[in-house]
Amino acid sequence: MKCQSKHFKDDLKAAWDIVFQIIEGFDSHHGNCNQKNLANKRSQIATKNSESAEILKTHFQKVFNNLTMTDLPIAEEIKQRPIECAPTN
Repeated sequence: MKCQSKHFKDDLKAAWDIVFQIIEGFDSHHGNCNQKNLANKRSQIATKNSESAEILKTHFQKVFNNLTMTDLPIAEEIKQRPIECAPTN
């Protein structure tokens, strides 16, 4: 009753807190924790955590070190927007 649409309008934070309590009740301590088995480039499934870690390492090294073509003259045509800096204490 506490997460009806009228409550979302009046007290959004409290309504979402109720929603998350309901969700937690459905799958908190009753949920199963299933380990994700990753596969390498040769489609071999990892059987150990160290193998999964190596697969993730290889994947993210490729993702973060990917070289892409950049058209720098086009980047110069992008209009600069005002920058708002957070106040310093």
